[in-house]
Amino acid sequence: MFRRSLEIGNGPDEHYLQQVILSCLYTCVQQVLSSEDGNTRETSVKLKEEHFQVELIVQVIRVSENPQTQNLALLLLNLVASRFSEHVLHNIMAIFTFMGASLVRQDDTYSFQVISQTIETIIPALLETSNQTGTTDETKKTVAMVTRVFVDAVLDIPQHRRLPVFSKLIHTLGPKQYLWIPLGQVFDRHITKQPVQGPAEEKVQGTLPPLVDFAVSLSQCFQPMIHNELLLLSVTTTLQRLLENLAAFLSSYLPVIINQVCILSAGHPDSEGQKTPLQQRLKVVRHHLATSLASRVLVPTIEKCYLFFIETKQDKGIGQLMSIFSEHLTAMSKEDLNAHILQMQNFFVGSLNYRSEHYKLFMWATQDSECQDKVLTFYRLSDSLASKLKSLFVLFAGHLVKNVSYLLDQNNMAKTESLYFGGEAGDVQKSCMLLQYILSTLEKCFLYDNEGFVTRERFETLMQPLLDQVENLLGTDEDYQDRIIKFLVPCVAQFAVAAKDNSLWKSLNYQLLLKTRHTSAKVRYAALQVIREVVVKLAEDYMVLLPEAIPFLAELMEDDSTEVEQQCQSVIAEMEQVLGEPLAKYF
Repeated sequence: MFRRSLEIGNGPDEHYLQQVILSCLYTCVQQVLSSEDGNTRETSVKLKEEHFQVELIVQVIRVSENPQTQNLALLLLNLVASRFSEHVLHNIMAIFTFMGASLVRQDDTYSFQVISQTIETIIPALLETSNQTGTTDETKKTVAMVTRVFVDAVLDIPQHRRLPVFSKLIHTLGPKQYLWIPLGQVFDRHITKQPVQGPAEEKVQGTLPPLVDFAVSLSQCFQPMIHNELLLLSVTTTLQRLLENLAAFLSSYLPVIINQVCILSAGHPDSEGQKTPLQQRLKVVRHHLATSLASRVLVPTIEKCYLFFIETKQDKGIGQLMSIFSEHLTAMSKEDLNAHILQMQNFFVGSLNYRSEHYKLFMWATQDSECQDKVLTFYRLSDSLASKLKSLFVLFAGHLVKNVSYLLDQNNMAKTESLYFGGEAGDVQKSCMLLQYILSTLEKCFLYDNEGFVTRERFETLMQPLLDQVENLLGTDEDYQDRIIKFLVPCVAQFAVAAKDNSLWKSLNYQLLLKTRHTSAKVRYAALQVIREVVVKLAEDYMVLLPEAIPFLAELMEDDSTEVEQQCQSVIAEMEQVLGEPLAKYF
């Protein structure tokens, strides 16, 4: 009968019929549920899923043009929400879309009561189902879809009912977990969808825009019961949207923005595992600062911020500032770098007195034993700087040598049982990343060494820790192979070139050849990969080292591992090509 009433028309008679049927259904369902809950034996009637068509009630809400009919249908859904939660939740967006498009705009007490009851009934079922079947992020997305419906309609809700509606919604969701979502959405709507005000409009009594004023009022409703971090999260979310949409217009505000982001980030550093919403949002904001601003804007701002941190002695902000700058350097194109190289040099050498300031960063990263993650940030920055500044960086890199040697050994599982970061899976990945940054930084120092960076003393400090990385099987097989091919091989080969001394070459060559006698075939194979690249880089200069290499290569020609034997044959063929001399006579 009810389905038929939907098919025959949408006039007053049909509305009346639908309302009568919905009222009867509501009464019947209410009695059945009451008897079930009270374990009454007077009735054997049970409310079954196949007897109640949720989709039909939702259809009434969507197609009816009569508010009274819609409200009755919504009340009926509220009544069965706990019993048929899966079906009701399947239609959740249709229900809340109707509320946002129609019901919340009504200015009567009855409609407000229906809204409140719907929120109180359906939201808890929604949260329970989402928490049971999805991840935390998926639950946040579901909540955001619901709150977005209300936020999009906020200015259409009668003004005196806005705060009560949103207060009910947020109280039901849980302000500690989810207040930041609607607040961020309100600011987002203000930024992206509100028309730009003219100067005259902005000056009217110094009033806040309606959406901003509403967001402030809403946050004040919950301020006594929520932690300050949620308010910070809302502000950070707003800043993210500003950077995404209006970055080009924020130049005059950038020093303050970057200062505060760095200070806030230092107080909420990234942690392993599940990050808090604030940590996640700050990471996104730092990324936008690093990648959405032109170098001509960002570099001078970085300088101002740096001077601010020095003058105010807020050293913790410097690491986050340099992390932003490091990411910016990494993202710069070659053309952009060439266009701003003088500006960059002035920044590092003139404004910052780079030698001393890089040393201060070095001390900041290496002297805090309780926060070893700083070392990752520092060497990532150093790698980026070495890549961009080339020989200029080498002039000031001497203070890294001893620390690099120490870290290479502390992250070598062949030389220590207690790794620098620890032995958990996440800690091992940190060690792998740190080794990559260090080896990449060293390779660039050797590559751009025009002023004798590799002295005998530094050579002797670095040689053994570097070569011992051949034996470092840290991480997965893929991690090891990737580290050898992409980082260790080019680093050691360039190290040999930078040494420029036969006696140093002989020491390096002999220690490297010893690695070919390791018990692990993977290590012997890797040692051959390094030897091949050293031969290629030294070219004819390797001839003085060849006699010492022959006995080791002869052993490898009969290695137990087929892969090692084949690799040895390949290396010998490469040697013959590079040196221009057949080597078969030596075997």
